[in-house]
Amino acid sequence: MKQIISGELSNGIRYVLVDLPWLHSISVNIEAEIGARFENSEEEGLSHFLEHLAFRGTRKRKGSEEINRELDEKGAEYNAETSLETTEYYLTTVSENKDWAVEILSDLVGELTIKKEDFEKEKKVIEEEIGMYNDNPIMGVSGDFYRWVYGNNQGCWDVIGKKEKIREYRVEDLEKYRLKRMNNRGIVVSIAGSGILGMEKTIEKYLGRWNFKGEMAKRENLALIRETKRYLEGDYNQDHLIWSTEGVGVNDQDYLIYQLFEIILAGNSSSWVYDEIREKRGLSYYVNLVGENLADSGLLAIQSGVKKGRAEEVLELIDETIKRKSKVIGNEEIEKAKKYLIGKIQLQIDKTSYWSSYLANKLLIEGKVGDLDGEIEMVRKIDNNQVIEWVKDYVIKAKVKSLVKG
Repeated sequence: MKQIISGELSNGIRYVLVDLPWLHSISVNIEAEIGARFENSEEEGLSHFLEHLAFRGTRKRKGSEEINRELDEKGAEYNAETSLETTEYYLTTVSENKDWAVEILSDLVGELTIKKEDFEKEKKVIEEEIGMYNDNPIMGVSGDFYRWVYGNNQGCWDVIGKKEKIREYRVEDLEKYRLKRMNNRGIVVSIAGSGILGMEKTIEKYLGRWNFKGEMAKRENLALIRETKRYLEGDYNQDHLIWSTEGVGVNDQDYLIYQLFEIILAGNSSSWVYDEIREKRGLSYYVNLVGENLADSGLLAIQSGVKKGRAEEVLELIDETIKRKSKVIGNEEIEKAKKYLIGKIQLQIDKTSYWSSYLANKLLIEGKVGDLDGEIEMVRKIDNNQVIEWVKDYVIKAKVKSLVKG
C-alpha cells in the first residue's frame, strides 16, 4: 500500500514523498516557480534558457560529457521543462540509486555554473528549437495565439523566446535572472517510487543547504485582448486555427467539472468537435486541445488544421456545434467523460515519473498534497446535474476569440 509524506526542510523548501512498494524505480522531481509569466520584457525567454543549461555543469561535475556519462551509466531517464508558471527538472532510475538521484539532481539544479562556451552553444540550440516551431504550425500556432491573446499583460507569454532576444543575452544576464527568480519558498522536491520512506534526511542533506532568496512569483490579474479575431500570414498548405474562450484555473472549485467539459468538447476521438469536423465532414485531420490552465485562470482552446480558405467556415461550425450540443448534454456523455478521465489517470498510476511530477506541481501551484486515488474518487462523485447546469451556463457566457494562420 502506498504512503504519502510531506514536510518542509529547515530552509523552507517543501517536499512530498510517495512510497510505491510494488515498483522497482524511483523518480525525483525538483520544480521551481519560474516561467514566462513572471518575466518582464527585458527577460523574455530567460526561464527557458536557464532550463537548457541544467545539465551543462557544476563545480563538482565539470561539463555535459561527464554528466551525461554518469547519468547513462545509471540507466537514468532525465530532462527538464519550462512552462508559463513553472520549471521542472526530473530524473527516473532504479530504486537502488535513490540517494544518488537526489544528490545529482540537487547538484545540477542548485550548483549550476554557467560557462561562456556552453552559453553560446545553447543559444544556437534554442535558435534551432525556435525554427522548429516556426516551421511546424501544429507546434507553433498555439504560441502565436497566447502571445496575441495575453499580449497586454505583465509577462511575456512566449516560453521559448525570440531569436533576436536570445542572441543579445550575455552570461551575466542569465546569472542575474537565476538569482532573481530562485527562492526557497518557491521550490518543491518530490520523490515517488519504492523504498523511499525515510528519505527526508537525504533531501535535507543535499537541498537543506540551499539559500535562494530571489523574488517570489507574483501573479498579476490577467485581461485578455479586446480584439476577437486575428489572422496571421504563414507559408503553409493549410489554414491552422484556434477557437478559444476563457477557461478555469487549477485552483478553481469547478476545475474537475471543467476538465470533464474539455474532454466532451474536444478531448478525444468521440468528442463534439472532433466528431463534427473530422468524422462527419472530413474537414480536418487533427483536432487538439491546446489550452492553458494556470493557477488562477485559464483558456479553453481548440486547434485544428483545415483546407486553405475554409478556416472561417470551420470556426463557425465549432461555435455552432458547441452551442447546439450544450443545450442537450446528458448523463451518458458525462459518464463517458468520467470514465475517460479516470482511465487516463489509472494508466499513469504505475509510473513513478507521473507521480513525482503530479505531486510537485500540486504542492507548488495549489499548495496541496495530491493523491491520485483520491482524485479518481472525486471524479466519480461529481454530480451529473451539476455538470449539465455548469456547461449550459458556461457556454452562454463564453466570449469567443479566434486566430487563423495560413
